[in-house]
Amino acid sequence: SGDELTMLYLKAQSYFALDELAASVAQIDEMSRKGLDVADTNPCLFAWLYVEVEKPDRARVMLKACPHETWDSKSKAGLRGDWGLLANALLHRLDGEPERAWPTVRPRIDELLQIRDLGRLEAEGLAFLARHATAMPGADLDRLKRALAITSAMAEKDGAGPNLRFGVHLLRWRLCAAT
Repeated sequence: SGDELTMLYLKAQSYFALDELAASVAQIDEMSRKGLDVADTNPCLFAWLYVEVEKPDRARVMLKACPHETWDSKSKAGLRGDWGLLANALLHRLDGEPERAWPTVRPRIDELLQIRDLGRLEAEGLAFLARHATAMPGADLDRLKRALAITSAMAEKDGAGPNLRFGVHLLRWRLCAAT
């Protein structure tokens, strides 16, 4: 039922927010066991979560429900698509081809770097992709440092929100570790 799907989705989101990825994935698995359609929830995020807990087969199933390749990147749905794009890139690592991850995310990072008046959600997506890209073989650290400069400036503005500020903090930390 719709109420059950909503309840499980909210539980998955709350566990994700607490960084309890296995518990979040358990809620998603429960949705599937009950035959609930996740397409109206957040299958892109779920795909990324499955990659993070190293369940590539489940990630691929979720990616089929995630239109990350067709979403208008300038819409508010762009960040959701970014989760799917990152899931797709990180699957290369699980498939033993980690060198394919950076070329997968680089075009989207470049696209976000070119936007003159980056919005908060776009900045969150840039910080999110860039921080994960720091660990990708062949990643251009100068490009990622530009992403840090842009997102840091956005994070200092009123209304930036905790997600962007936290994302920038993680990006800064990961770039320090990578250099």
